[in-house]
Amino acid sequence: MKKLLLLLVCIMMLTPVSSGVFAQTDSVRVVCDQTLVYSAPDITSETLMTATYGTEFSIVSDEVVDYKLFYKISLVGHLNTPSEGYILKAHTLNSEISSPKMTLSDNAWVKSETAVVYNLVGEEFVDTGITLGKDTKIRVLNGYDQSKTYTHIAFVKDDNIVYYYLKTADIGVSGINYLIIVAIMTLITCACALSIVFGLKAKKKKKAKANKNK
Repeated sequence: MKKLLLLLVCIMMLTPVSSGVFAQTDSVRVVCDQTLVYSAPDITSETLMTATYGTEFSIVSDEVVDYKLFYKISLVGHLNTPSEGYILKAHTLNSEISSPKMTLSDNAWVKSETAVVYNLVGEEFVDTGITLGKDTKIRVLNGYDQSKTYTHIAFVKDDNIVYYYLKTADIGVSGINYLIIVAIMTLITCACALSIVFGLKAKKKKKAKANKNK
């Protein structure tokens, strides 16, 4: 009996220590393209700033409101913001944890010497400060349209697949060039039209010849 009580006491003493070791997080980094920092643990509250991929914050505490998990974070060092704010846990990862290595199924590449990466904020494309070098493998999302100024793409950054925009002019795509496709279609259309015209003429000549022989 004494041994059992002693065992229970040991378990009770060790449990809080273990929990503290595994639950403690000193800082987190943003692991999506961008996320909002709020003035309160509520997504309808005032937006203090937009945090982009890789931005790190020190953790002040945890908050749970309406089943949504927030970190209360320090904003010291960020311009024009209060000293603290709130960020969704789902959009962050412990800074000490390395992200799993991701494999990108590419279908295009950067054809310019240097391509500036843009983020879509509202309806405006904003320079992220990230650049991609020539021949960097990327994936074009939602189709490739040469008439558009920007194209939605994905690429690997720090072992994560991230989603941003490049100027369409900076992108090289696999397959036949759009202009070549248009030229081929035009030639096929012209060939079909000429075939119909010559066919009708031949038919008329044949009919005229048959009437003449009667």
